This record gives sequence, structure tokens and C-alpha cells, in this order.
Amino acid sequence: MVAPSRILLSKCFEFRRAGEFIDIRLKVGDTLFPAHRVVLASYSDYFHSIFTDGKEANQEVIEMKDKSISPEMKRIQGRDIITLRMSQDIQKLFGVIIPVESVQSMAYYFDVEAKLWAPLPFVAQSDEETSWYFCAERSGNYLFVARQKHNNVNSIERYDVVNNSWVELPEYGNNHKVDCLCSVGDYLYAISESNPPQRYSLTNNSWQGGVRLEVEERCKKFSTVSATVMNSKIYVIHGYQRNESGMSNTRWVSEPAVVHCFDPKYNLWKKLASTCHLHFKSSLLVVNNRLCVAGGWEHDTVFRKPALVEVYDEAANTWSVVPQKHIPPNNLGAVEIEGRVYFIINKFPVDSGIRIPPEEMYQVDLSGWGDVAKVERGTVLCYLPVNMANLSREKNSDQG
Repeated sequence: MVAPSRILLSKCFEFRRAGEFIDIRLKVGDTLFPAHRVVLASYSDYFHSIFTDGKEANQEVIEMKDKSISPEMKRIQGRDIITLRMSQDIQKLFGVIIPVESVQSMAYYFDVEAKLWAPLPFVAQSDEETSWYFCAERSGNYLFVARQKHNNVNSIERYDVVNNSWVELPEYGNNHKVDCLCSVGDYLYAISESNPPQRYSLTNNSWQGGVRLEVEERCKKFSTVSATVMNSKIYVIHGYQRNESGMSNTRWVSEPAVVHCFDPKYNLWKKLASTCHLHFKSSLLVVNNRLCVAGGWEHDTVFRKPALVEVYDEAANTWSVVPQKHIPPNNLGAVEIEGRVYFIINKFPVDSGIRIPPEEMYQVDLSGWGDVAKVERGTVLCYLPVNMANLSREKNSDQG
């Protein structure tokens, strides 16, 4: 049974990510970070004081100038209550990967200041041997990771950030490969390329199967999948292919990717407009409350061309291409969306923190970022709260 306090924390995190019940925004530079007053006040005397006695008590936006980002603010950041990425010193703590190194898995973080991956040895390792990691999703103080063990059995593990421990979840469905994990409310949803979605209850540690998403026409098939959460619904994109003559021995021809919306409340799928162009192994992400697709390839073959970046217009139910005029040629998976630069690595969107002013006429400088893309296949990436004290001790130990 999950403690009620952790369920509450998880719900607050989901509300913030979905943009629900937001009543305060913190401004750092030109960036606004949505938050909840009650959460900030409950974890910080600093915010409690300014919300009750300070001049900002009734303001909807509070500007956090450099001199006002106090150690108390960093303490909140370490607990990942609002997941601000307001400066390099704080942002670098949240880039965490779990690469496969032979039998042992090891956690790393990306140091934004040094622009290098560095190990996190104080993060506990899983007790079981793993041959491949597929995806990861964080919910509150838990990190869920879908994997394949060395005996070719698929499973999902849960890492407890507070207790620094791993536990394997109960079996789900037919224990098929899980391509995406999405957290909505009190549930974790496991999405795969062709199997029905499975949902895991955080409260009673059990699984339930959902309705299968069927291919609408014969001689067509899904190929690769990515998913994301927006406004408490799960959006899923599939690469799409059709059999030219309808016979099993003919070649498959690629078509624009198909996009669906899954409503967890009613266990229903709704088809949205297909993308303008082809997308395979692309990442589906939300930027400024808009659905975007980036990264991946135009063809699911060895002769690959990078896929275009597209953004979805919900009102018109249409997709459009996002020009990449500020992005120089690169092999980092770098893209620009809504004035922000992301690195798409293993289908995971990494926010670089680089912002492009509307009046900018030149390309952004990506020099020095080469190490960010040095991630092997079978590696999953996620944002994870890291105890700053532990990290400082590790650094001091290495230097000593």
C-alpha cells in the first residue's frame, strides 16, 4: 500500500504537469514555471512567508531574481516539488540515464555546466540482471522502468527515490514489451506497439487491461510508438505502413504517422489527424500545451532521413511543419520548438535550457554539447530528483 502522503505528492505533480489548479507562476529570466501555492508553502518557510506577509502575496507571477534564489529554493528543487530548471547549477541535477553495461546497470547524470555525463554511484542498482531498458517514467517519488531481463522476460521495476531501493512490479498482461510508460493520476499506463494498454494502480499494486487500439484497415500495420500526457489524456503516435498488394510477401510502404488520443477515464481511443510527413522512432512531447513530434526518421529502413518537426493544432485538428532556421546541422538530435532547443535522445526530449528570442536572426551555438548525445541504445533517460548533499559528497570523495 502506498502512503497517502506519496499519493498526494504524486497527484500534485500530475496536476502541475497537466496545468490544472495552477495558482502561481515563478518567473526566472524570461521563463515562467507553473506551481501550486499550497505545495510551495508546505515545503518552504520562505514561500510561506511571502504568500502570507510579503508584498507578493496576491500576485499571480513572482519574479525570482538571481539574488532571491536562496538555499531554501534549492532544497525545494532537490525534492522535485516544482522541478524548476532555473539555472545550470540546478538543472544539471536532473539529467539521469540508466545505461546497460554488461550485466550491471548504472545511473548517470548530465552536468550542464561541464556538459558531460557523470556517474551517480549512490543510486542503488537493481538486484536482477538486465539486458535491455525500453522506457522510464517518474511519478512523484517513484521512477518506473520497463526492461527485459537476461532470461528474456519483460518486467517493470519501481525505484523509490526516498528509500533508494528497487522493487519489481507484479506481472501485467502477457508480459509483453512495453514501449512507453505514462503517469496519469493514481495510475501508471503501459503502452506498447500493438498490445492493449495496461494500467497499474499506485494504491493497490495491481494491473488492469484496457481496450486495444486496432488498425483500421487490412494490410496496414503500426511500426514504432511514442506517447505523452497532456491535460490528463494520453497521446500516442505510431509509424504507419501498408502492404502494397495486400499479400504477405510484398514490400511495406511507409505512410504519414497516425496519432490517437486515449482517455483513461473512459478507456476509449479517438483518432486524430495524421501527421504531414513520415515519422518512425520519433518522440511525442508537449511544449507550451501543444502537442509536438520531433526526432526519429522518415523511413523505418537502413537508409534513413531525419524526420521533420511538426506541431498539432487542436482546434483545427491539423499538423504543420516547424521551421528549423535557428538549428545548425548537427548529430545531437537538436530541434527548435516554440523558441526552445531540445535534444531528442533515444526518443526522450531533453530541454537544453537554450531559449531563442523572437528577433533572433542567427543560428544557435551548439558547440560543447557533443557529449549529450553519447548515449548507447538500450539506455533510458528521465528527469529524476537528486539529493544535492549526496552529489557533493561524491564529488568531494572523487577529488580527495
